[in-house]
Amino acid sequence: MVTSIEDIIKLHKSEGNIEDAYVRIHIDDKILNLNTFTMRITPIEASIADAKLWNERISLELHKYKKLEKEVKEFVVLFELLNKMKIRSGKIEKSESPDFIIKRNNKTVGIEITKIYVGYDWMLEKIANDIKEYRLDKKDIEGYIEYKKAGDKIEISESNGKITLSPRLFPKMNEEYNITIKNKIFEKIRKQLDDYEKYDINVIFAEITSPEYFDDVTDLELFTREIMYYIAHLEANLNEESEYKLIININNKWIEIDMKEGSYRIL
Repeated sequence: MVTSIEDIIKLHKSEGNIEDAYVRIHIDDKILNLNTFTMRITPIEASIADAKLWNERISLELHKYKKLEKEVKEFVVLFELLNKMKIRSGKIEKSESPDFIIKRNNKTVGIEITKIYVGYDWMLEKIANDIKEYRLDKKDIEGYIEYKKAGDKIEISESNGKITLSPRLFPKMNEEYNITIKNKIFEKIRKQLDDYEKYDINVIFAEITSPEYFDDVTDLELFTREIMYYIAHLEANLNEESEYKLIININNKWIEIDMKEGSYRIL
């Protein structure tokens, strides 16, 4: 019987079957659906506002436990990825390197999740989380940004009464940041092939937080060739029986690159 926010947090799972992720919870005369991996709630016999309220309460409670909060955030990203890959069943296990292991259809999938920051996008995310956590009023947001000494790094705009934050862009840094993003992706590939390339399907999922600095991804043919060139110079012996995939999320566009075949597709 769920009677409190603490009871909901205790339902979190670090491993189990994807198809068993969702449970019904009855609380405050409402019926809600809880994903026990991501700790996200959706309404069944309740309003969207009810679900939003409980999701906010869960987020605040998770913030007390940094390790658990980090794990839950990784599960949120994982389930977004699973949805794009159309994976609806199988056993999930939280791991260290890679971040997740999934067993399904007599195959084992290793998934490494990474978020690639350049410029001031990391600061934007930090301040956006602070605003949500502290429930700052619109009138206090600009002052808080100045307090965090981020006025020269974060831009504020308002449209139809809604505040939007964005990192300040530095066009003169385009080339340097572009190279930085690529190098971070290449380093993840190297780490995969060196440290945990041992599964039937090996996946790197990279979320690019500053698409404005990564124009090359619009030319997928060129970018795929660069990846294949990099792998060839690693002198890595890819397992003939295994698959190697790089999945990138950039500007809500999902791209899958087959690092063994040198092909790509939009998910």
